Amino acid sequence: MELVNLFKGITFCILWYFSIFFGFLAFYCPAIPVLLFSNHAFRVITDKIFAFWELYPTAILQMLFGTKIYVHGDYLDPEETCMVVVNHRTRVDWNYLWLCMFHATRKPQYLKEGVDKFEPVLNGKYRYQNGGLSVQKNGVSCDKSRCLNPLNMLNNIFNQKLRMKYVLKDEIRHIPGPGWVMQMNCYTYIKRNWEQDEAEIKSVINYLYGMDYTHQLLIFPEGTDLTEQSIKKSDAFAKKFNLPTYRQVLHPRTRGFTSLVQLLQPKLTAVYDITIGYENFKKATPELVETCCLKDMITGRFPTGVHFYIKRYSINSLPDDPISLGNWLNDIWKNKEEKLDNFYTHRKFIDAHNYIQHTQKSGLIVALIFWTALVILYPLAMYYFQTLRWIVAFLCTSFIILNYFTGGFHHLEMIYLNFKKGKAKKLA
Repeated sequence: MELVNLFKGITFCILWYFSIFFGFLAFYCPAIPVLLFSNHAFRVITDKIFAFWELYPTAILQMLFGTKIYVHGDYLDPEETCMVVVNHRTRVDWNYLWLCMFHATRKPQYLKEGVDKFEPVLNGKYRYQNGGLSVQKNGVSCDKSRCLNPLNMLNNIFNQKLRMKYVLKDEIRHIPGPGWVMQMNCYTYIKRNWEQDEAEIKSVINYLYGMDYTHQLLIFPEGTDLTEQSIKKSDAFAKKFNLPTYRQVLHPRTRGFTSLVQLLQPKLTAVYDITIGYENFKKATPELVETCCLKDMITGRFPTGVHFYIKRYSINSLPDDPISLGNWLNDIWKNKEEKLDNFYTHRKFIDAHNYIQHTQKSGLIVALIFWTALVILYPLAMYYFQTLRWIVAFLCTSFIILNYFTGGFHHLEMIYLNFKKGKAKKLA
């Protein structure tokens, strides 16, 4: 069994990494010339490429490895500019958030009127009878979707995918392949120095707002994953400021959150709170925290089931001043601690009201075949064509140099747009 798990883990990591790396070479780099003509078109193209790739780990984990994903609560609207806050239980939470987004993202019109038939169900929700969405109450399915052909399913997914921008540690952008792709998708990298980080985040937000480009920003307010050491630091912080001690979450860093809410104004419409629970983990204690890291993934020790609870808060329901906003986030995290404590007792969110899940697999099958074929065929092409090897060497060297001397490709993208605007003003 250990050898089987090791094989699964190594296979997943190879497919995951090289699908991104070869995707960078085969699709992202050829899209760069589009940037010369339109920054907005470049953003759309790269986001759609990444949206298609996000289906790949979803397909591997769910269809091949049997990972169960349970999503409860509110839908995520891809047409609104919003912030998403998530608890950080493991170092690989992001890997499962892609699965959550696949199941939970839905445009409002697909919940109200749609192209085929929609019917209201419990709690004012709707079920989509042709788009691959199944809504359930207390584990009982309300409906089964009709099949779509793969091309229609992919088109449906492209039109409903989030343009999610993660806030990540600066070290990640230097990883060949994934770091470069995330730069080209305009992710934000921080160095945990707020004076520098605020300017970085502000420049990215202003860049996207300047193009009137709807996007979503995802952050982990705790700043790090849950470990024995981080719990002790969180406890020390709680003792210093006379706050309750937590075991399933860490105290959030409110300064960054409140600043981001202000920076995203006036287009920010909502804050989504996502709570992650891993059903095969035990309750965390200061002495022992079960987790999942890269080493666990390599050895094939994947979570058997991951639960998500999504709650949407309209921006109008949030307080305006920074102090009250920070207190609001602290209250959210206090409730999150109670929710997760109950979750690890009952192995489910006991107050979950809706179970949302895509039942269509045709899009996942297309992505599984496409990206696996790329991982196999691209190195074969490199083997047979010397010119391609030189091109790959040039592109990799260019991005290594770019990362060393600049803040990343997205910085050049923003500089180029400012240059075009300045040139247009002079001509005017």
